[in-house]
Amino acid sequence: MDKLSLHFEVHPSVVYQLGESLITDSMVAIIELVKNSFDADASYSKVVIDTLGVTKQDDSYYKNEDGGIITIEDDGCGMNLDDLQNGWFTISNRQKLDIKQRKETTRKGRTPLGDKGLGRLGVQKLGKNLEVYTKKKGERGFHIGFSWSDFTSTERLEYVEIKLSEINFLKQSGTKIVISGLMEPKIWKNGKEKHEKGGRIKRQSSIIERLKNELSCLISPYKEIRDFTVYIEIDGKVIDLIEISDSVRNTSLLRYKINFDGNILLAVGKTKIDYFLPNKKDDIMFFHDIVKKNDGIDFLKFIEKQKYYNIYKVKKSTSKKWFIEFKYEKNFSEIDKVEYGDDDKIANPGSFFGEVDAFNLNIYDEKQHIFDQKSEYRDIIKNMSGIRVFRDGFAIRVDGDWLGLGKQQTIGSSFYGLRPLNTLGFISLTARDNMNLEETTDREGFKDTSYYRNFFLLLSEFIKFSSKIQEDLRRSWNDFRKEHQESISGIDTKDTIADITATIKRVLAEAPNHEKNIHIFKEQILQTESVSTKIAETLINKKEISSELRGQTVDLFNQFKPILDESKKNLDRMGDYLSELNSLKNIPNIIDGRIEDLHRQIEIMYESVALGLTAEALAHEINNITDRLIIRSKAIKIDLSKRNITDGNITEYIEYVYSAVIALQKQMSFLSPTLRYVREKRIEIVIDDFINEIIIYFNERWDNTPISIKINKNVNIPFIVKINKGKLIQIIDNIILNSEYWLKEDMRQEEINKGIIFIYISPPYIDIWDNGRGIDPNVETILFDPFVTTKAKGRGLGLFIVKQFLSSENCDIELLPERNKRKHLYKFRLDLGGIINE
Repeated sequence: MDKLSLHFEVHPSVVYQLGESLITDSMVAIIELVKNSFDADASYSKVVIDTLGVTKQDDSYYKNEDGGIITIEDDGCGMNLDDLQNGWFTISNRQKLDIKQRKETTRKGRTPLGDKGLGRLGVQKLGKNLEVYTKKKGERGFHIGFSWSDFTSTERLEYVEIKLSEINFLKQSGTKIVISGLMEPKIWKNGKEKHEKGGRIKRQSSIIERLKNELSCLISPYKEIRDFTVYIEIDGKVIDLIEISDSVRNTSLLRYKINFDGNILLAVGKTKIDYFLPNKKDDIMFFHDIVKKNDGIDFLKFIEKQKYYNIYKVKKSTSKKWFIEFKYEKNFSEIDKVEYGDDDKIANPGSFFGEVDAFNLNIYDEKQHIFDQKSEYRDIIKNMSGIRVFRDGFAIRVDGDWLGLGKQQTIGSSFYGLRPLNTLGFISLTARDNMNLEETTDREGFKDTSYYRNFFLLLSEFIKFSSKIQEDLRRSWNDFRKEHQESISGIDTKDTIADITATIKRVLAEAPNHEKNIHIFKEQILQTESVSTKIAETLINKKEISSELRGQTVDLFNQFKPILDESKKNLDRMGDYLSELNSLKNIPNIIDGRIEDLHRQIEIMYESVALGLTAEALAHEINNITDRLIIRSKAIKIDLSKRNITDGNITEYIEYVYSAVIALQKQMSFLSPTLRYVREKRIEIVIDDFINEIIIYFNERWDNTPISIKINKNVNIPFIVKINKGKLIQIIDNIILNSEYWLKEDMRQEEINKGIIFIYISPPYIDIWDNGRGIDPNVETILFDPFVTTKAKGRGLGLFIVKQFLSSENCDIELLPERNKRKHLYKFRLDLGGIINE
């Protein structure tokens, strides 16, 4: 008995239907063919759309076919018969996907764009017939052709006729695809197409414009990061893709260059003097008169006095086009919350670089000869705005504001930071260096891996730096303007409001004396005028003088009379003005009263601000306090269990503590203004005993964690202080908890095996340091300012609170000048001289 068997057959029409359903329109079909050129390591892809059919090949298999022709030509690696059979003529062959999954690249180091093996089916959207001219370097050239109509009229797939012949291909290698018998020649002639959805015909759009925009977004508009170019020609007319040229970029006011070498993140920025151009008319005049006329020399001297000047290595630009330059460096391993890969090593995304330009859309130089008008300039910047990502010159689609530039303003972290709509930039990746940054299959972003999250973390570090330096620079401009205006007013910058009103009083007090002097002077002028008139009349009427002298006397008198009249009018005006000034003599007293009212209002506001800071401080410390309560309660519970003590009251009390901690957290949102009236209980504290208590607490906290505290003393006499104990606990806790945080981070990164916190007691000082990374040089001069932090999710209040607590007790905290092996400051010194109990 014969064995029964069945097998699937594929009708040729299925292939046609696949292309019909997978490729949405003609534009997408052309883009798929351009991608194939890129994957073939071509340096260019030339798309020629000929609606008249004048570019028909002499050796075409379909030379008798009427209608237009589309040609896509490149200088890529080309194909031989094996490549054609296994590639073009094997449907859904996923060779490119296999290359991606193996993290391999092409010979030029590119990651293939295609991976489904179906893109070539989209050619049927363009025309009836397809011909391929191709040649691999050092091999024979081939000419292949087939008609899509055969797929609907033939019974079996293998019966579809494929024309094949050898040719003398002129290039060393490459591929030319010729599509004849265009399906929709009219859309290329008038540039319009209709989109139907749900039975409705949407507004007509230009397919040429769409193709131009899509390719412009797909291929880097920056020449310096692409080695692949696309040319489009329609009926002899060249269609230029959008390009961000140097001439466009040179209109920016702020530029950054970003470089990550796999270890160090380096961001170098520079600004033009017009970056500081204010918006108000009066301020603009001041800017031109005081800043631009001397190339910002005085302003630069003012910047040199600011804290950030040394932090960001600010200097005068060596280029005449730019005003100042600055930079920021950060070791990759020192960035907080850096993640690890599956191999327990830091997930390094690989080296990359980028550039970012920021523009002011309100400033437009009509002499720049790039744009015909301001609106064109604004449109170009807005249409191409955003920081885009390219791999080997081809775009990886990310959200328009994927780095959260707009979020900086909405959350108030930076008013002067980069803004999404006036920022152009790119991040350049390569398949060779960044193979661990994997894209989603549709190339619409990155897979969410530890490598991508670290890549995002590096760029977030750049965004934080740009926000901080821009904030500092713009505020410096505001301070410089204010200081200059005060100096030209003759007011010392150290003068208080009371000093200024006193000056006004003194000046106004002189008004009556000046008014009296003017009155006397006016009387003298009138007398002089009367005498002069009489003398002139006498001279004119004397017959003894010559007619020439008489004429000169008349002329002199005629010149003298208007001057006297104008002088009298001016004196009258001055008298009126001084009289008005005299009437204002009580104004300073009114101002004083208003200022007193303002001071009272400010005091109320300060109380509100202080309450807010108290709330921040309490919120910051509440975790420490609850941690202490929970850890100690657990320790007591364990101890009771070991000793078989089952006292119900004690157990109930421990459970009460747990619930009280939760209730305390809830009550944080109901802070009472009366908190500021709570009096602190000050007691004598023996520092030795206090530090031992601290060590016991943290040893319990660090149970099974390789962190410990070592104490050393230089104490000949008892070191006793008088302070509220809770306040002193918060001060020491903040410093130790900071050490704990960074020691854990260093151990996670295997920089150290165990963490050690050192405490050295030498009255009136307590020095605290650890064997970790130390203080980031970028914040060492501003470490005790509010909201300064290098933690990924830190608030930057801990050390600020420590400083305030100590200041309130006439004590202090500082960073000692010693540096560790990383050349970082690392030792904190507490000066408790203000509370030492003699």
